[in-house]
Amino acid sequence: MKRIVIMGPPGANRKQNTDAMANLFNWTPISTGDLLQREVVRKTKLGESIKAELDSHCLVNDDAVIEVVRREIGNCEKENRSWIINGFPRTMKQALQLQSMGIIPD
Repeated sequence: MKRIVIMGPPGANRKQNTDAMANLFNWTPISTGDLLQREVVRKTKLGESIKAELDSHCLVNDDAVIEVVRREIGNCEKENRSWIINGFPRTMKQALQLQSMGIIPD
């Protein structure tokens, strides 16, 4: 099982590279932005707070981002699927959370 994290500056085509690699190697692509939008569409309490932050053009708070990413990575890990993520970690808090989950990217 592979665990890949794609990082780079704005305009570096992270999502396109993530999707291409996921297709090539049959990994599960994880996009933080897509996860956040999915939570908004589900209209959960967390989704409502994410929507409010997105509507005000603010970065979504770390706790919300960590929760949706943790859930998705947990599903991949449980099913022993390789995954590739972009958009996470974005902050030190998120990076430390990834470490505390026991995730060491390949």
